Amino acid sequence: MGSMQWTDEEANYLKAIFTWQEVQGDDMTSDRTSRLSQFEAQNRRPAEAKGEGKTESNFRVLIVGAKGCGKTSVLTRFALNSFKDSPDPTQGKVEGGCRQSIQIDGLSYNVDVLELPSKHLTTNLMLEQALAITEGAVLLYDITDQDSLELAIRVQRFISGSFRSSNPKNRGIRRDYGLVLVGNKSDVDEEERQVAWAGGFKTASAFDMGCSFLEISARTGDNVKEMFPAVCREILRLRQQSRKRQEEAEIAALLRLETQAGAGGGSRKRGFWRTLINPFAGRRDSLKEIQIVAPQITMASSEQPIVLYHYPYSPFARRISWYLALRGIPYMQCLQPPIMPRPDLSEELGVQYRRIPVLTIGRDVYLDTRLILSKLEEAHPSVPKLGASEPQSKGVQRLLAALTLDTGMFFAAMGLLPRDLPALKDPKFQKDRASFISGPPAGGWLSRADAVNKIRDAMELLETTLLADGRDWILQTDKPSLADIEAIWPFHWLITLPGSPALPANQVSAELFPRVFAWIQRFDKAVGAAGSSGPKPRKLKGKEAAQLILASRHNEDYTGAELTAADGEGLTRGSMVRLWPTDTGSGHRDSGKLVHMDQAEIVIENLRGVRIHAPRQGFKVRAEAGL
Repeated sequence: MGSMQWTDEEANYLKAIFTWQEVQGDDMTSDRTSRLSQFEAQNRRPAEAKGEGKTESNFRVLIVGAKGCGKTSVLTRFALNSFKDSPDPTQGKVEGGCRQSIQIDGLSYNVDVLELPSKHLTTNLMLEQALAITEGAVLLYDITDQDSLELAIRVQRFISGSFRSSNPKNRGIRRDYGLVLVGNKSDVDEEERQVAWAGGFKTASAFDMGCSFLEISARTGDNVKEMFPAVCREILRLRQQSRKRQEEAEIAALLRLETQAGAGGGSRKRGFWRTLINPFAGRRDSLKEIQIVAPQITMASSEQPIVLYHYPYSPFARRISWYLALRGIPYMQCLQPPIMPRPDLSEELGVQYRRIPVLTIGRDVYLDTRLILSKLEEAHPSVPKLGASEPQSKGVQRLLAALTLDTGMFFAAMGLLPRDLPALKDPKFQKDRASFISGPPAGGWLSRADAVNKIRDAMELLETTLLADGRDWILQTDKPSLADIEAIWPFHWLITLPGSPALPANQVSAELFPRVFAWIQRFDKAVGAAGSSGPKPRKLKGKEAAQLILASRHNEDYTGAELTAADGEGLTRGSMVRLWPTDTGSGHRDSGKLVHMDQAEIVIENLRGVRIHAPRQGFKVRAEAGL
């Protein structure tokens, strides 16, 4: 066949992988036949091994990258969950390809993965033949090698050109092709990096065919299991688009038939075709009803990057980091100083709000943990939510949030902080917090004795009611739910503080409240286990995080949405407004044009094009001219 095409050996091997048939032909070398036998033994499903029939492939995916970027190591980790620095040439690694079962949105699929050797990237014909038999590709590069990223970019350009409709070669070849750009070796030290995380993300975002992005480590296994589901989700999306185009083409054909029927003068024929094409023809009320229930606000792709701005010992930030860990949602973090200024937010993003945490999804910034948690509940719909679904459980969840957030629990806990905490001895910290808390909370400051009594009363409520029957979690779930997060955070904060005990042992202890303390210990273990097994948050510097956020799309689309609560404030969409919290940190105010406002939320867009979301409760919005 010559050097420009697959050899018979490679073609037969490839065919065996994708059709799961016995390899035929005397030209198969013993080495390749031996490897194929190992491949089948390692990856064949139990039903096939028993001769109960072959399993069909749901996806056919290519993995391609420069030599040494880790293709074989990635496949070995994906298929066998193992890694060796120098694998035995005949044992313990997956070479050439594999079949594996994956989960997408709760459904099981099989994915057949073909590894394209880097030697075949020296000419275009080999890659073109591989594209013709696959539906998507993982473009793998090594984050310690800039040249490997450049090769991935060249491969993407070739793929884009191959599937572009103007290319005369693509007759008979699908124009839809799923892509994911993947950086390997995320476990290396930062000084070894040649490609920053933000650089990889921006590269993927610039691809004209659309492309997901993530970093993985074949060595540690981090994110490897997410890689192929990511490209397969894109394939599913493209299949859906293809079906929609086909349906539109069929409707267009029916319209042509109707036109032809109309030319024949038959009104009954026209009526028949019109009803077939549009079953709601003549039923305008039905169409109106359908349009009314269509959602006005839509969320963008769940692939939007999530960045958490926080400092680790903030009790409110823990509410968010716990949630992300328990749901296994991948995110990045940009650590902040505990006191002002915070230029990563104010200078890089133009966000003046001073409370922690702040969460970004795409180019949208979310303030206040209650709003943040509600938005995260809607993110990554393929991952089970933590929030309650039944009305009674929802009621318990909301009441627990009100108990810990609206009754002065935080200020009571703040008054119990051990006096030997280093931060409390720092004049800069004291000055910062004095400007943060402009006055006493509603009802005034509590004495230490009253603060202890408030915490004790709340613990007694949990001990004698919701936890009284010995349940592990508030809503009797299999793992911690959002209700547990809403209830546990102030008690967890006080009990785990360093230094002298915040709570007097003769009034609050494991002996007096055994169920509450056991619940807190279980929660710690559950969060720790989730953090160990789930995606690890990557740390970003302020400029790196800002580049990533500003290069992203907005997370929510408000096209056509009504400003249902703006009239009372004398505001309209596009009004220049100022937004600020009404309790703590009220001196730090954000300005921008009003994008959306309803009973629950306010959204403004600042001069950087960043949209800032705040809850109605606890925040004020006023026209700039009225200030």
